[in-house]
Amino acid sequence: MAGRKGEASLADWLQQATEGLSALPAHETVRDVLWIVPASQTVHILAVSVVFSGSLVIALRALGLAGTHWTLGRWHRRLSLWTGVSLLLLLLSGAVLVLAEPERELLNSFFQIKIPLVVATALLSYGLARQFGRNGDRRVSLGVKLGAVLVFALWAIIMGLGRWIAYAG
Repeated sequence: MAGRKGEASLADWLQQATEGLSALPAHETVRDVLWIVPASQTVHILAVSVVFSGSLVIALRALGLAGTHWTLGRWHRRLSLWTGVSLLLLLLSGAVLVLAEPERELLNSFFQIKIPLVVATALLSYGLARQFGRNGDRRVSLGVKLGAVLVFALWAIIMGLGRWIAYAG
């Protein structure tokens, strides 16, 4: 628990991380070179759109509303490389954005909710994708349908949290 001698709270750890990142020479470079942050934001937004669009396709297919000419497994195979690369780009561009403004990001409650939610959603997506291979026929279980809709909804929430980081201070 916070408050015990020798234990640092999450807020203390984040404050120390913020100070440490702000002291790095790379922080000044990322902050001062005019094109780095806008380029990183652009990559971040484009990668978000790929992940979100892929989750929409999977959710619509799981519900039988679109793309029913392919199985979920086939859709997953078609989209997984794009999604994987986009998640990697999100990690890298997000790291640049945190480096540019560590206090704005790390100490922001929306960011603190967003990051664990991203990890949980990515893990849920991975677990769900493992089910797609077992779905050789075109029937989709209720659990897979609910999981696909949940993943889509979580990505939408994550996008909203990302936008609110800019407005919370």
